[in-house]
Amino acid sequence: MKERPILFNTDMVKAILDGRKTQTRRPIKNQPKNGWEFEDAEKGGSLFRITSSHPKKGKWGMLKRRGVGTNFPEMDIEVSPFGTLGDHLWVRETFAMGLCTESTIAYRATHNPSDLEEGWFEAIKWRPSIHMPRWACRLVLEITDVRLERVQDITEKDSKAEGAKSKSDFQDLWQGVYPNSWKNNEWVWVIEFKIAELNGKKQEPAA
Repeated sequence: MKERPILFNTDMVKAILDGRKTQTRRPIKNQPKNGWEFEDAEKGGSLFRITSSHPKKGKWGMLKRRGVGTNFPEMDIEVSPFGTLGDHLWVRETFAMGLCTESTIAYRATHNPSDLEEGWFEAIKWRPSIHMPRWACRLVLEITDVRLERVQDITEKDSKAEGAKSKSDFQDLWQGVYPNSWKNNEWVWVIEFKIAELNGKKQEPAA
C-alpha cells in the first residue's frame, strides 16, 4: 500500500465528509492523439493501454512514461499517478495553524468560530491546501477503483458521486476548473474512494 497527496477545495471536502462525494476526476497529462483510444490493461488497477488500428500494422500500443512516447505492440502504458486499489490518498485542504484550539489547527471546511477559545479576536489566516504538510492532514481516503474514461461519459449517478447535483451541474463545475477539457471531451482519471481515516482514527466499514 502506497500513500500520495491529493488536493480538494473546501466545498469538495465538505461533500466527502457528508458522504456525498465518493469519486474524483482529474485530466490525464498525456491526452491520446486522434485515432488512439485507451483500454483497461488491468481491471480496477493503475495500468492502462493506448491502442490504434493501423491499416498495415494492425493494432498497436503506445508506451508513454515520463512524457516519452514510443511505439510498441500491445504495451501497457499510462500509470495512474494516484495509485491503485487499496492505496491511500491523504487530503490537502485549506487550513490554518497556531490557533487557540485543542489541536492548534483549523480546517476551513468545518471551522466553527465557537471552536476558538474565548478572547481570540484575530482574523484567521487561511493557508492554501497545497501548503498543508502531511502531519496536519486529518482526512485519508482509500482507493476502491481506478479507471479511464472521457469526461463527457459521466453518468447522472456518477455526477452525484462527484458531489454535484446533476450532470449539467458537474459540467459547470468542471468547466470552471478546466475550461477547454469538457469541450474537447478529454480523457480523465476516475478515482473512486472511501474514507479510511478521519482525525487520526481508522474508519470501520459500515455494517
